[in-house]
Amino acid sequence: MKIFGKMLIILAGSVILGAMLLFFTFSLPNGAIRKNAENAGYVFAIESGYPYMDGKISKGLDNHTDAMMILNAFFEEEGATDMQRAMGIWRPSYNEHGCDIQLQLYLAGEEGYTGISYARYWHGYLIFLKPLMMMVDYLSFRDINRIIQGSLILAISILLWKKLSILYVIPFLSTIFFMRPDAVSFSMFYSSVYYVALFSTIGIILFHARLSKGNNYFYFFFIVGIITSYLDLLTYPVITLGIPLCIWLCFEKTYPCCKKIKHIVINSIGWGIGYAGMWIGKWVIGSLLLRENIIAIAWEAVRFRTSTSVETGGDKISRWNAIVRNFSVGFEDIPILVIMVIILLVLLVGLLRIKRDLKEFVRQSVPILLVGLIPIVWYIVLGNHSYVHSWFAYRTLSISVFAVMLIMTISPSTEE
Repeated sequence: MKIFGKMLIILAGSVILGAMLLFFTFSLPNGAIRKNAENAGYVFAIESGYPYMDGKISKGLDNHTDAMMILNAFFEEEGATDMQRAMGIWRPSYNEHGCDIQLQLYLAGEEGYTGISYARYWHGYLIFLKPLMMMVDYLSFRDINRIIQGSLILAISILLWKKLSILYVIPFLSTIFFMRPDAVSFSMFYSSVYYVALFSTIGIILFHARLSKGNNYFYFFFIVGIITSYLDLLTYPVITLGIPLCIWLCFEKTYPCCKKIKHIVINSIGWGIGYAGMWIGKWVIGSLLLRENIIAIAWEAVRFRTSTSVETGGDKISRWNAIVRNFSVGFEDIPILVIMVIILLVLLVGLLRIKRDLKEFVRQSVPILLVGLIPIVWYIVLGNHSYVHSWFAYRTLSISVFAVMLIMTISPSTEE
């Protein structure tokens, strides 16, 4: 009960804080944002809504959603207060045009739009995007994104080397490479959970000893789930659980197998409660402040995204199709022979490091591979979303890549 009470306090505080941050953000003037948004309009006119970097689906950009995020940042729904705008998140809509075209039309002063709301998400990214776009344009954002993300990856690599071993840097960088960081840095839409995963990783590396005391890790993952829900628009959010769990396993080599599994399950539950609880909090507070049934609208979206329908009332797909499609996109430019060689090399290195003690190898591998199964569970649950958006949802598989590569770091344990 004590833990449950703390969770309620943290969650309630997060909902109130999240709403207030958005309120203050929407009280900022929009003139400079609109001016800097013009640069994005030029970029999207050249690149289109869904361009592929290097002609690869796995490097596809989502300019459509980036344009929507920009419109959300400066569009002012007539008659709405700042708090209503912060909860409703309106943007102009021109019939069936994609958001990249809608941004261009709106900036050109085109009439005939309708203000539509996207209230089922928090859109917490706006607390960073609006102030940033008051100072820089879209292309500058991409440059800043590359510098910050690159610096964080370098910092994590150095920390892993110093705190553990250079051997741990290889799985981490392989995971980052799999996520196609060049495409991530070019897209605001992809970046939110990417940042949460990177900062969470740094947090574990720097404060593992403190987090290991009591229930601190449970609360840590609970809060990470809350932050993920606040910032994300349902991209590949579970990486903020899976990648930090992999990092945690790197520090817990001597934990008994059963104890590792127990903590994986408990921390995953904490993350899930935080993620779902914060999301539901938006539905509740949005419904109260907007006097609309956001809960019903959001729940219908959840039902659809967890279904096996490609479109409402349309063709059906299987959850297996969703899994296969994500693997196909994620490994599209990696030859199957290379994949097999890497897997065999990982297994060989793991076996050699434990001096061919198969029992020991299995005991240490099971918790790692359990974390590696998180993407499969995610794809099964979110069948529609995983299938339809496989061109970016495949990044969830980075957890599996990290887990498999970590087998190379297995060494003899002191457990009984």
